[in-house]
Amino acid sequence: LDAHQRDHDPASIPGLLYKYLDQMVTEEILAYEKKNLESKYPEFRKVMQEYHDGILLFEITNQEVWSKATTDSTGLELFFENHKEKYDAEGVTEIRGKVIADYQQYLEEKWLNQLREEYEVWINEDLLESIKAAE
Repeated sequence: LDAHQRDHDPASIPGLLYKYLDQMVTEEILAYEKKNLESKYPEFRKVMQEYHDGILLFEITNQEVWSKATTDSTGLELFFENHKEKYDAEGVTEIRGKVIADYQQYLEEKWLNQLREEYEVWINEDLLESIKAAE
């Protein structure tokens, strides 16, 4: 009973209220800062965009190349049949890893060529030169 009464001691209530108010203010300030990081710090925004783009590129490459090469048994077999001379007359099961790696390379080149046909590629020469100079 004494411990319960001490928790509700009127003298401790202002201190407790101040503690909770301080905690709430801190949380609100942190939430505001987190929400505005990218607008407040342009370099941070650029890093986050690069991070986002990198993850996106990884996912797309995984879907279009890596996973496809390991799960597309028909395409893998066809690739092997069309490139048999490269594998010294071994069966696809004996050299599966090598064939998958070559098939991934083939899929990646095919995908990049499709992208080049569909989208214009341009290089910001000034930016490229500034990066080279910084190295």
